[in-house]
Amino acid sequence: MKIHTGTILVTIFIIIVHFQFLAAMPVGHYQDSDVAYVWIDPHGEGRNQHVFFRRSVTLEGQPEKAELNVFADSRYILFINGAAIHFGPARSFPPNPVYDTYDLRPYLRSGNNVIAVKVRSNGTNTFQLPLSRGGFIAWGEIHTDDISVDLATPGEWKARRSEAYLEDAPRMSFATGPMEIHDAAKDPVDWNKTEFDDSSWSESVLLENQEYRGKLRPRNIPFLTQDKMTAKQLLWKRSLKQDEKIYSFRIKTADQTQEEFNSQKRVFAYTYIWSPETQNVETGAWWGEYFLNGVGPLERVDTPKDTINRQTMKLDLKSGWNFFFIKYDVVWASWEFHLAVNKNHGLIFSPDKDKNPTVFFRTAGPFTDDEEDRVNALPLPFESPDDLPGLSAGWVDKGPGDRAGNPAWNIAWSYFDRDLPSEPYQVFDITIEENQPTALTFDMGGKKLGRIFIEYEAPAGTRFDIGFSEDLVNDRPWVLKRPGLFAAVSHTSAENTTRFETFKPYGLRYIHLNVTGHSEDVKIKSIGVINQIYPFELHGSFSSSDPMFDAIWKLGWRTLLVCSEDTYTDTPFRERGLYAGDALPQYAITLAGSGDSGLMKRSLEVFQYIFIHLFKPGKQPFEGVQGLIDDYPLIALECFRWVVQYTGDMAFARKYYESYRNMIEEYRKFETYEGLTIFPNVFIEWTELPKRNTASTAGNALMVRSYRNMAWLARQLDMPEDAATFDTYAETLTSYILTHCWDEEKGAFHDGYINGQKIDHHYPIQSAMAVAFGITNERHHQRLKQFFAETLADVKDIKRSGLFTPYGGYYILGALYKLGQAATAEKFIRQFWSPMIIRHNDTAWENFSDHADGIGQGTLSHAWSGGPTFYMSTQVLGVPLMFPDFETGDELVIAPQSATLSHAKGSVPRPEGLIHVEWRLVGDNLFVTVEAPEDLKWKVQPAGRLGEKILFVNGRQSN
Repeated sequence: MKIHTGTILVTIFIIIVHFQFLAAMPVGHYQDSDVAYVWIDPHGEGRNQHVFFRRSVTLEGQPEKAELNVFADSRYILFINGAAIHFGPARSFPPNPVYDTYDLRPYLRSGNNVIAVKVRSNGTNTFQLPLSRGGFIAWGEIHTDDISVDLATPGEWKARRSEAYLEDAPRMSFATGPMEIHDAAKDPVDWNKTEFDDSSWSESVLLENQEYRGKLRPRNIPFLTQDKMTAKQLLWKRSLKQDEKIYSFRIKTADQTQEEFNSQKRVFAYTYIWSPETQNVETGAWWGEYFLNGVGPLERVDTPKDTINRQTMKLDLKSGWNFFFIKYDVVWASWEFHLAVNKNHGLIFSPDKDKNPTVFFRTAGPFTDDEEDRVNALPLPFESPDDLPGLSAGWVDKGPGDRAGNPAWNIAWSYFDRDLPSEPYQVFDITIEENQPTALTFDMGGKKLGRIFIEYEAPAGTRFDIGFSEDLVNDRPWVLKRPGLFAAVSHTSAENTTRFETFKPYGLRYIHLNVTGHSEDVKIKSIGVINQIYPFELHGSFSSSDPMFDAIWKLGWRTLLVCSEDTYTDTPFRERGLYAGDALPQYAITLAGSGDSGLMKRSLEVFQYIFIHLFKPGKQPFEGVQGLIDDYPLIALECFRWVVQYTGDMAFARKYYESYRNMIEEYRKFETYEGLTIFPNVFIEWTELPKRNTASTAGNALMVRSYRNMAWLARQLDMPEDAATFDTYAETLTSYILTHCWDEEKGAFHDGYINGQKIDHHYPIQSAMAVAFGITNERHHQRLKQFFAETLADVKDIKRSGLFTPYGGYYILGALYKLGQAATAEKFIRQFWSPMIIRHNDTAWENFSDHADGIGQGTLSHAWSGGPTFYMSTQVLGVPLMFPDFETGDELVIAPQSATLSHAKGSVPRPEGLIHVEWRLVGDNLFVTVEAPEDLKWKVQPAGRLGEKILFVNGRQSN
């Protein structure tokens, strides 16, 4: 039989295409494998779902190989034989899921073993992950001398829905998922251990839509740390007052999407209050409009300072039954109604006028969207509950079992009788007496990011409300630091439970504990966090003749650590979201301290989906992602170019170059004014500069920088036509900025234009970005030196309405050092960062006003504020790290500059290796010592005041 050559080639081509097709498919779609996504039902839908998965394995010896690959949506914790192994996966979007691989050999033993996975599906959008569906997939094998065990799902994996977590719990904040309100009695205690009997569990269920997610890809960053850290100090132990009775309930509205979360829904509630006599009763109340016997809305009176997020309201009650009616417009998708009354007033609450009530209130709402206008137009107050017209949501009973249960409110609305005996450094084995509701506050000794744990001995039914905060207000953790932020979780013990650990990590320094409902003594054996951060290694260092500078350098590094997870994040306390504006200074600090570009690369991969509408025009952005403001994608490009040049990774450049070219073309569709780009919405700074539909000077300077970045990338990738085009774009826009945005009289750049009118204001960020991004020339520099020296002397208003914030400080410092203004830069650092050291010496603040006095509502751990760390390494030590100017040439120029220091030394990681620099002023002499890799060409060229001295390098005078 003859076989034609053409037939062979066609056959080979078909085989190659076939295997390429298989390789491009999700793992669950391989024709030669049964692995697939599973859940507890075929759909994977539902809010705040937790599901247990178990796979039992019996071994007759130690395995030669034992590998498990795991992915879960939204997150998982892996257990082997009851011991927690790790948390994952790295955050990703449905088109690009990332799986984890484990070597199980260290954890398996001869005999019975169980691999257990606890999965949480948010069921709402968050700033960490978009709105998605629950799903779990695993595969791998265990090999011994005698057997081979297939670990693929569904296989022999069993599943059970967790009932312990309150599914309609409110969100912790606008950026995070539902709170963890956990009742251990509703779940089996030892579900993840080998001795547990799972015979009643169901088989895991195949998800019906196996194509929902894209191809699974391996994790490309290290696992996060899992270090157990216990509290350092017990600040106080106090008994809780029991003189008030708090009536509460929750009404939940939809919050799957950010639009739903931000929508207001009107709701009503009513009851009758029986009073034994005519009396004026002072109550603690939540916001809303309150009516009593047809009179209202009732006015509030002055509230004591120590009552947080609580209003005081007086009720003029007549003897007998009084009609009490409330109207509220739900914000943040949950109405956590609370009303506190003193027990001595003898009041009874009953919507049925029952003196032995089983129902305390009735509520109505939320109503359908079609009914909103009709509901909002109802005349108030109702004279009786019968005035509610026939609507979709009628009156609903709220009894003792319907308490709001929000642990943040429980903590904020609890007050203290007296201090109880305690030792500050006794943080283990603390006894709480039976029937004595008690509050304790612990100090972790500094900001941490991790899963909170508490180890205890307690009777079943003991409730632990666990609050956490970055700072204290009125001597207690600030768990309600801003509206809509509920920094707490709760756990109710069951028989044989001795430990609780949160599923999610939280950012905190202080842990508050309310212990209630215990009929026997309780012992708090230990409390703390499982530290969960990116495992950066510190290679950089800095010290100088000014201890304050040394402390500020370390401040930036500590802040970076708690803002680094599976991507960079803005703050561990409030959001944990990935923003390009935060990531740029975070990468700068990383390079100064570690030199590790892995987390920046991973962040850039995630940006591909956050900004998918720009990178792949026509695609819609994912629900719930953050940073969809016009300057942040351009800053992502700045990070991209920086990573490529720092690492030399041209494969990474090729992979995403097209995305950024598409983005630039989308930006060129924006309207223009006098050749300047008009941005629909920018951030630029946390100040009151115009941000919408503005031809912002800073935004246009960033646009020029973006064109230059694209030109550089194009040249590296041998695309000369692209490079020439982007160079032309940059030159043209630069001329427009200098012509239309430079204010010769002021000697600075104004804020740009809005509606064709010049914005007659000169926020420092406009000039700082123009300088940092290379718009200016020497003529501008002479004028700008005076402008910065005068303007930076006073922030004017240390809140966000001032002239600048720590975010803008990163660019301001870059501009100052580029202008040779070391004196102004060092004064700026001392003036505005020293208070962070003096007040806390822990992590950097989001705003200059954020400190523990009940004023600042920003976070105390915001890595965008750590810019001084970078500049002390790159400017004071003088070792460049490619910002604000990207380096050129074959010789490294080490250019230390300082106007006030007499000595500095430290180490700076570089792609070529670690650079050690030490310099010291002795009279008119500058002695510099440099240690660098042998094959690196370098020279020392001091700047500013240091450049005027007689230079000695490694002991020899330099010309």
